[in-house]
Amino acid sequence: ECLVEPPLRTADDGSRYYLMPPQSYALGITVETFKMPRNVTGIAMGKCLTRDARIIDAATGDVISIADFAADGEVVAYKDGRLGKQGALGVVSQGEKQVFVVKTRLGHTLKATSNHPFLTVTGWRELQELSVGSRIAAARNIPVFGRDELPDWEAAMLGLMIAEGQCDTPGSSPCFTTADEALADEALRQCGGVGIGSVLTYNGRYGYRLANRVGRGGIATKNRATQWLKGHRLNVGSLKKFVPPCVFRAPKRSVALFLRALFSGDGSIYSLNSNRAHLQVGLEYCSSSERLARDVQHLLLRFGIVSKLREKWTLKSPTFIVQVLRSADIKTFLDEIGFLPGSAKDLKARNVIRPVLETRQHNQRRLYDTIPAEFWTTLKAEAQALHTTLYASGLHVRNRKDVTYLELQKFIALYPESKLAQHLESDIIWDEVVSVESGGVEEVFDICVPQAQNFVANNLIVHNSTYARVGLLVNTTPLEAGWTGRLVVELANLAALPLRVYVNEGIGQIVFFESDEDCAVSYEDRGGKYQGQTGLTYSRL
Repeated sequence: ECLVEPPLRTADDGSRYYLMPPQSYALGITVETFKMPRNVTGIAMGKCLTRDARIIDAATGDVISIADFAADGEVVAYKDGRLGKQGALGVVSQGEKQVFVVKTRLGHTLKATSNHPFLTVTGWRELQELSVGSRIAAARNIPVFGRDELPDWEAAMLGLMIAEGQCDTPGSSPCFTTADEALADEALRQCGGVGIGSVLTYNGRYGYRLANRVGRGGIATKNRATQWLKGHRLNVGSLKKFVPPCVFRAPKRSVALFLRALFSGDGSIYSLNSNRAHLQVGLEYCSSSERLARDVQHLLLRFGIVSKLREKWTLKSPTFIVQVLRSADIKTFLDEIGFLPGSAKDLKARNVIRPVLETRQHNQRRLYDTIPAEFWTTLKAEAQALHTTLYASGLHVRNRKDVTYLELQKFIALYPESKLAQHLESDIIWDEVVSVESGGVEEVFDICVPQAQNFVANNLIVHNSTYARVGLLVNTTPLEAGWTGRLVVELANLAALPLRVYVNEGIGQIVFFESDEDCAVSYEDRGGKYQGQTGLTYSRL
């Protein structure tokens, strides 16, 4: 009943289009006629991401699988130099397809089909066009927080237990281990009273247990701390720890309290080189859980803090390290998050690190934080449009070297009316591709963001994963070896509004696969019922 024959109309500019009603399906036919060789197959397909691609539900602040995104929700997307909330339509599974894994220097990873576009400084480029060394857009600042209230005690206790807690203790009480008295005092304060209603009992050197009461005897009851951890699904070992959804959905203040407790436990702040003038400072968070490390890296981006995720192998298992490298980002962390007052890390930050940061210029960026060399062409064109030259602006073109932000700042200072000013304070950073590898065959999903036509997935900026820009889906359609004819594809308008599909406009893409040998039986050999079709043909059952 949803199959329609959209009326053909003519726009004011003379272009012709078919008007598809909301929530409808139609059949379309290609302009091209195909004659498939016996050793080649093809598939008309949309550009898609795998289930483990994590996107931001901007309406709640939660980070979820793309497969779990609700229809007519909000995502985070890039527009005019900023990342912000954008409306999105529903998600549709496109079946199983060959995918590839993209990894970047900052540690971001994403699995996508070969034709999925990523944002580069010169525009959108498909994954298959990227190579090692390519620069793609990643999030620098994701200013999105939730609205669900999270009590202060719970935000702090979650951070402490994820960092220093032994949460999976069947038949026993959860443990908390620390040599820092300030952390032990904080855990003791948050456990009782308005907190879980537990007590912190000493359990040997640096060890504490979260018990219902001190001593033995009395009526046996379920451990309240254990029940609390189970409520957040945190009754797991260290390899499986993660940031619970209530933190992602919490307001900025609660997220800061959580990160403060977390970094006070498993975080570290350090300095290298005893000469204060050349003192190198660093901030890290270490975990044996990759998911937890990626969660922390993402939460830091909500405060505008860029970090690098690296993997370091020990004798038995890997450790995942979130590194904050820029002095400006470390200062932002200390200003907006910090460490628990009186803790060892807080004392070091106040007495050693902060005095150094206060005397430094924070507009300088590290080597990886530059604009790709292709941007010189854009700069030249902008200078010409402003009736000047880069040389007259005091810039020396280095076509094989990246453009620094100081060079761009110098140009904008002379020509503040330049449209390139948005690049100075942009919410994206140009990350570098370090590998592209086959990821096998997985189920993939489409999502549509009508206005911005892009969204953030795994902290990377990717294009609308459907070919349509306002809700149009192109159904996956095979082209078998030996088939000849014009291809008929199914189109679906998922939008709540009518949709224009313009005549002779590209709406789909076909990927061809060539074999080393001819097929044993071709579509022509078996007399396929759609062989030689020249017009729009309905299903022949």
